[in-house]
Amino acid sequence: MAITTTPALPVSLAGRVPGLRRLRGHSGVTWVAAVWVLLLLLAAVAPGLLASDDPTRLRPSLVLMPPGEGVFGTDQYGRDLYTLMVHGTRSALLIGVCSTVLGLVVGSAIGLVAGYAGGWVDMLVGRLLDVLMAFPGILTALLIAASLGPSTRNLVLAVGLALVPVFARVARGQVMVIRSRLFVEAARSNGFSAFRILWRHVLPNSLAPVVVLGTINVGTSIVLAASLSFLGLGPRNEVPDWGQVLSTGQPYMATAWWITTIAGLVLTLTVIAISLLGDSLRDRLEV
Repeated sequence: MAITTTPALPVSLAGRVPGLRRLRGHSGVTWVAAVWVLLLLLAAVAPGLLASDDPTRLRPSLVLMPPGEGVFGTDQYGRDLYTLMVHGTRSALLIGVCSTVLGLVVGSAIGLVAGYAGGWVDMLVGRLLDVLMAFPGILTALLIAASLGPSTRNLVLAVGLALVPVFARVARGQVMVIRSRLFVEAARSNGFSAFRILWRHVLPNSLAPVVVLGTINVGTSIVLAASLSFLGLGPRNEVPDWGQVLSTGQPYMATAWWITTIAGLVLTLTVIAISLLGDSLRDRLEV
């Protein structure tokens, strides 16, 4: 009896590796966003590699020059706009990441305790979160920043504290679901302390949605920080900052449109790129 063989079909690497299979389904826009974020990180860590000029250098003979004189033109002080945007990346990312981490840590701790304790503690925290969530985040950050005064540290505190209710609510909801799981009940029956149960069992299993939310909220933090900086509550003038570029260029929108347009475009692209990466991370973690 003749035996026929069918040639084996080639199996792609993406079909064999789950991570690559998921990435194959993502659009090329996600990769563009990743490249943009990598460029931002490079600009934040080593701005001199992308723009060697001094961002504070004043050139009175080159005031309000359009794009072409330099890459993005100059502002009303003759400063190179491209150099300002590159060197301002460090401030934007530093404030965005630090304030998000602050909000994530404080908010997650509050949500963790409230969700696990239940009873009057959970009810009190829940009502307080409802009240805080009723106020727009920009208003909360504005009140805190105005009370503390303009500086990078105060801006991080203001934006971070404004994000606390968001993270607390998500963490609380996750813990309320996990605390009734069998492995938590088993830990209780074994006499483990509440702290050990929270640290070893509840926290690791409730962290993924909070981390995804944190990734997405980095963009929100950057926008909030730029808004407060636009209002004069950001870093000092000697520190390049995107919000300050928008603020100083606003009076010249009719005659020097490129200042606010380019600064706003960079800010918008950054927020979109971070949001796309956050969505990609959410798909990867399946939360």
